[in-house]
Amino acid sequence: MKMNSSLDIPIQLEDVDEIHFVVDTLVEEAVKQGSIEPAVTYLVGLRKSLELSGKALARFLYKLGVNWELFKESESEKFTNYIYSIIGFAPHTTERYVKVAYLLDTAPDKVKDKLENMSIGHLIPVANAVYQEYQITDENWDDITKAANDAEVREIVRDIKGEEPRKHGLRLWIDDNGSLWAFRGQDERYFFGSLEIKDESSVVQKAIKRVISKANIMEEK
Repeated sequence: MKMNSSLDIPIQLEDVDEIHFVVDTLVEEAVKQGSIEPAVTYLVGLRKSLELSGKALARFLYKLGVNWELFKESESEKFTNYIYSIIGFAPHTTERYVKVAYLLDTAPDKVKDKLENMSIGHLIPVANAVYQEYQITDENWDDITKAANDAEVREIVRDIKGEEPRKHGLRLWIDDNGSLWAFRGQDERYFFGSLEIKDESSVVQKAIKRVISKANIMEEK
């Protein structure tokens, strides 16, 4: 049963209407100017706000969990179950957020800022490795902070753990010539297309970066 809480505040209709008004106004202004810049500036800020909100949520859960036994609610309920009753996060989701916050709190100072700029999705495999007390070297940290997407991060973490790729897991790679390869396990390799990586057009380069990032394609080192 969902418990009432001062933290459980629904979005008011007038708040939604205000957001719609701001978005519609910015897009209309961009159309009038014939430039997307006025809208994109707000969009970038909104995206950063979402990332910051995720990190703030992770830290909230981490700090509440660390101090859970000091609250009267802990006498009758497990922390992850309580959080589920408040915000609907499944226990494993809360645990992931807590591990990410722990990672950001305990990572070496020289990489903390770079980790803070990575997405929650990028950080989860690293956070699990740290929680499991695997040794992460300076070289590992450097590779992690330079990873282009989640797939590269997972590959680095597998190397740290000494794990083989999953037997039936599908991995995507792009080589130095722009050829795209799909891998199953260790041995099976399939060519499935190519990208024009030698085209110097800024539009093409941006498109390639987006494809690589969104499709979790790993780049040949």
